[in-house]
Amino acid sequence: TLDPSYVVDAATGKHKWFASISTAFTAPSLFQLYDTYSGNPDLSPETSTSREIGWEYSTVNTTRVSFLYFARDEQTKIIYDFTTYAYGNAESTLLYDGVEAEFEWSPQEDYRLRFNYTFNQVNEGNIARIPKHAYSFIYDYKVNETLSYNISFNHIGKRLAFEGTSLEAYNLLDLKLNKTFLNKKLTAFVMLNNALNTAYVELLNYSTQGRNYRMGLRYRF
Repeated sequence: TLDPSYVVDAATGKHKWFASISTAFTAPSLFQLYDTYSGNPDLSPETSTSREIGWEYSTVNTTRVSFLYFARDEQTKIIYDFTTYAYGNAESTLLYDGVEAEFEWSPQEDYRLRFNYTFNQVNEGNIARIPKHAYSFIYDYKVNETLSYNISFNHIGKRLAFEGTSLEAYNLLDLKLNKTFLNKKLTAFVMLNNALNTAYVELLNYSTQGRNYRMGLRYRF
């Protein structure tokens, strides 16, 4: 991995330019190789190359903006073949690129707004389960020193399942409330996930949860 960066201090904040290039080698797992029903001892390892270049601007405690361009290629990607019901290597190279954008704004200590967006463009091959468009909005608010809440909205665009079927886009709204005790050592939280009770498919043939609640305690020693 090679990841140089350059930072410039300006009157209103910091500008950072950065780039990265990396390669990876992923060997097949023992399950993928030797499972009685789906294993394939002839699997080749995956290899990939990633390239990124971007810019970030930040001010002290208030604003952060970043843009990133990425390009990735994967060879001999390990896939599950639904025609043979066994693991295999993809015949074509997977080439895709895209952009990521993030914005964070916290004009006061009490609240913070965050937004991020990702665009993926496939140039060759089939990129399963990764949407062309995805974005999220997150709002954090601190009511007082011991009480805070969080609202998040996530959009996942259309994408392909491993079987090649198109999966529809969906939106999720989640809410979270935190209350601390004992000098912030103990935290009680309540979460309302999928608050709008959205019906959606994340993995084909697998069910997803509708509106659901979680409650819990965390203690920090």
